[in-house]
Amino acid sequence: MIDEVLTVISRGASTPAELARELGIDTRRLKGRLEMLEHMGYIARCEEGEDGGGCALCPGKVSCGDGTVAESAYRLTEKGKRRTKGGIQ
Repeated sequence: MIDEVLTVISRGASTPAELARELGIDTRRLKGRLEMLEHMGYIARCEEGEDGGGCALCPGKVSCGDGTVAESAYRLTEKGKRRTKGGIQ
C-alpha cells in the first residue's frame, strides 16, 4: 500500500479525501498510512509559506487546492520522488 499511496500523490492527489477516493478506502484507514509515510520521510504535509504565499513545499509556492490549507495536503519529498521513479508507476 505504500507504493500505491505514493503513486497517487505523484499523480496530483494531495488531500486525504482525494487520496482515499483514488485508493478506494476511507479516510480513517488512510490516516495511519499517511502518518507512517510522513514519519518515514516519503511525504511531507504542506504548510503555508512564511509570507502567507501558499505551500512552502510546492514549486513556486503556489496555493494548494482552493487557496486554503484547511485540510492537510501532502506532497512527495525527494525521498518519495526517488521511490516512485524507481519503477513504481
